Amino acid sequence: MKNLQETTMQKINFFKAQEVPGSGNQVQEKTLVFDEPLPEYEDMKFHAEMLRTQGKLLAKELVSVLPQGVVDILLIELLDHTRSLLSVVHPKTEKWVNES
Repeated sequence: MKNLQETTMQKINFFKAQEVPGSGNQVQEKTLVFDEPLPEYEDMKFHAEMLRTQGKLLAKELVSVLPQGVVDILLIELLDHTRSLLSVVHPKTEKWVNES
């Protein structure tokens, strides 16, 4: 059982998308809870599938509730955070890359 200190959650508020005029579909409030560390798995296929499932679910939920402009900026920020993982430095351009 978690003690009181461990159960105190940081709350971060965001705007939700507005209802599409005439649709009658109001965007519902959502709460996302990040409370458990990623478990270690021996079976890499299971691990990869679990990551894929969690990623797809998170994307679906965020797109369904956030304003489109926030989704656009989120995508840019996520790509910016992973940019270094996607870059491969070629020996001929290494000096140029390191200067930028």
